[in-house]
Amino acid sequence: MISNFSWDWPTIVVGGVGSRSLVPKYFSDLGAKRMAIITDKGLVAAGVVDMVINSWEKQDQVKLIGIYDQAAYDADSTSVNECARWCRLNAIDSILTIGGGSVMDVAKGVKMMLGMGAIDVLDLMPNNMGIYMKPEAKHLGIPHISIPTTAGTGSEVSCAAVILNKKLNQKGAIVHYNISADYAILDPEVTVSLPPRLTAETGFDALSHAMEGYFNSAPFAMTDALSLHAVRLIKKYLPIAVADGKNLEARINLLQASTLAIQAFIWAGANIPAHNISHAVGAKYHVPHGAGCCIALPIVMEAYPEWCIGRIAGMAQAWDINTENKSPEELLALTIASVRKLQADTGAPTVFDVALDTKEKRQEIINLIKTDPVAYQEIPTSVIEKIIDKAFKK
Repeated sequence: MISNFSWDWPTIVVGGVGSRSLVPKYFSDLGAKRMAIITDKGLVAAGVVDMVINSWEKQDQVKLIGIYDQAAYDADSTSVNECARWCRLNAIDSILTIGGGSVMDVAKGVKMMLGMGAIDVLDLMPNNMGIYMKPEAKHLGIPHISIPTTAGTGSEVSCAAVILNKKLNQKGAIVHYNISADYAILDPEVTVSLPPRLTAETGFDALSHAMEGYFNSAPFAMTDALSLHAVRLIKKYLPIAVADGKNLEARINLLQASTLAIQAFIWAGANIPAHNISHAVGAKYHVPHGAGCCIALPIVMEAYPEWCIGRIAGMAQAWDINTENKSPEELLALTIASVRKLQADTGAPTVFDVALDTKEKRQEIINLIKTDPVAYQEIPTSVIEKIIDKAFKK
């Protein structure tokens, strides 16, 4: 397959044990003066925020004005608006994000609001989707550094943010070339307190990015390389990190895998059925996004083979499957089995803890999947029926 492509990534990625100590220098380089930390209460209580702050030998390069720890667990429009208002009241000119995907999405929504002068983030999401790319997408003028505390979303380098529209109770999205962080700091020490279950679920979010990026509608050599190596890293290191959260080698490799995977996911098109399902179920039943992707991924592959079977040989090789003398159907079955083995090895969820026990509940989920703002390539209704038959508890 021959397709046109574009490759452009603005975020500088810095990784390694203790790399969080470089934050003041990078803010100084960016011209920041009044910085705020955006995070959540759990990370403050766990001491992760103090771990970052205490790593700074001095803070004279930039002044820490305050810590906003009210970022919602599931990044929603109300949380984004409240955080933006707090930043304006405190004359914040720069943002340090410490958190997982939801915290990073709140911060990116705030960054976009501050840079574009918006009062309500929903004004930037007409019809629940806002797309701002070059040349229309101007620099937002808000120095921004992000320290991910999970290895899942890759949001630290993503030009997109998923926001729960509180008015519609549906997940929407903003895409802006300049909302990703100026610097992404991949420090494995800030991830060691992540519990095994969340380590597994967020790892499967990264795996979904990698596999959906590979099976996407417009892949090319660079997205293939990123996708396949991310799969190899996750396959090897996710069970290790789940079993031993303090294993820094596993943690840094998962952080890198997450950052690699999201780049393939963003640039390789928009045929992302596992994410469409996770967005729908997450909005309706507040299922964590990583858990939703984890549950959906192998079920989608099984129920929707035409989505992935055409390129299955390359993906099977990334899972260390011997492809010699095997049909595409055999390779697909073996790859699905490998994904399910990784679920079993990490204690990851395999079914939504929700019963669609009425026709109304079932139809609502079908409608939410089909109207997901990033469902650019519609999943056939018959396929959705098969998926939800397998994905929800009876």
